[in-house]
Amino acid sequence: FFVITTAPTTLTIRGDLLDLQNNIPALSLTPGWSLIGTHNLTDQNIGDVLSGYSYSSVWDFQSGLQSYRQLNATQDKLSYTRGYWVYVQ
Repeated sequence: FFVITTAPTTLTIRGDLLDLQNNIPALSLTPGWSLIGTHNLTDQNIGDVLSGYSYSSVWDFQSGLQSYRQLNATQDKLSYTRGYWVYVQ
């Protein structure tokens, strides 16, 4: 989720962390743009997360710069603390 506020605010997020006994849901992407995240608590290779999909670009939002950045699929990794825009062909 992206949350935009006009003033500083505190958000309380509730839920359960997944553990090894839980089934991690698989990605189900259709052609076009999708906003995704990863469930692992460690950084993931983009190719591993998007295995089986034909995608042309992955982007994240740089909050400090207030701009989007295209990721390098062979060098950058996905973090569980961030969301990513993916274009699936």
